[in-house]
Formats: sequence, C-alpha cells, structure tokens
Amino acid sequence: MNKVNIRKKLPYYQKDIDKAIINLLLSYDKRIKPTTIKGFVVDAIRGHAHFKEGIFSVPEWSINKGYDHFTYYVAHEMAHIISYRKYKAQNHDKDFYRVFIKICPLRLQHYELEYIKRSKLYGVKEK
Repeated sequence: MNKVNIRKKLPYYQKDIDKAIINLLLSYDKRIKPTTIKGFVVDAIRGHAHFKEGIFSVPEWSINKGYDHFTYYVAHEMAHIISYRKYKAQNHDKDFYRVFIKICPLRLQHYELEYIKRSKLYGVKEK
C-alpha cells in the first residue's frame, strides 16, 4: 500500500469527521469497519479520495456550510472509496452512484446535483 500524505489537516474537526464516518457506515453496511476508512478535514479548496488507501479529505468550508452539507461531502468521498473496493470504480459513474445513493441520506443527496449535474441520470434526487 502506498503511503498518502494528507496536508493541511485541521485536527480540531477530527471528532466530527469520525462521527460522520461511523454514522454513514452504520446506515450503509454495518459489516464495514469504520477503522478501514479514514477521513480528515483540511484547509483546502476541494476534497480528495485516495481509493486504494481508504483515506479521504474534505475541505473546511464544507463543515462551515453546516452539518448537512458536511455529511453529504463525507458521504461523497466515502462513496469513492467503497465503489472502488466493490467495483473498481474510479469516476463518477453508475457504480459510484450505486454506492452514493445508498450511503448518502436521501435528504442530503440534492447537494450532489450542484456538483455534478448528470448525477440525476444515475438516480440522485432533487430536494
């Protein structure tokens, strides 16, 4: 496994992201251990998922937009990791959205439409 260096970590948000990971995994698939996916809040413009390593980041602005947006963003990055593990998906394709729709709470999925317009084609619902 390659070592990933996540820069500009903001450790005071670690409890928030750990809680979001646990809650999302509990509603998605209880068999996935939360310790197999690690997330960080970072001082950056965008988040990133390192598929193979099971590590992802979300930008600080996502938590500042509110806990719902933050939870959506965490679900999005986790969907990258899980869809890679299950289907070897590396893009925003049908396999990614198969996982995203199951892991992201329905009431939060509309945020994805702001990011990727075509996500509606894969079943992402509007508000």
